[in-house]
Amino acid sequence: MHAVVIALRLLHIVFGVYWVGAILFFVTFLQPSLRDAGPDGMKVVQQIVRRGYLNILPVIAGLTMLAGLVLYWQDAKAMDGVWMSSGIGRALSVAPSRRSSPSWWASSSCVFDRTSHGVGAIASAARRGAGAPGSDGGD
Repeated sequence: MHAVVIALRLLHIVFGVYWVGAILFFVTFLQPSLRDAGPDGMKVVQQIVRRGYLNILPVIAGLTMLAGLVLYWQDAKAMDGVWMSSGIGRALSVAPSRRSSPSWWASSSCVFDRTSHGVGAIASAARRGAGAPGSDGGD
């Protein structure tokens, strides 16, 4: 069981860092750069879609949350409820309850959906030969 816990912790940390880092990179740097690149940004968007970015990110997010919930459950089970009343137990109990709430899923889905629609709008504009959405079309 010890090896399973280590594997789950490693999975939770590595995938969590990847998930958050990928979203931050995309929103902060890549999406504005694609918009500024205009029609040439389509080549990058095609490669991102071809490599499965929009498919793999939700899988990584789900595995991160699943590993975290299993770790949470194991810690709570191992301590017969005593751990739940500790400071860390109370702090971690807030996150799973928010993650499982419909409002959390809706808000996180909205952010990802909005981001992926931004890529789609850039791709559509590039296909038409127009400038990227929001660009003035000039130099």
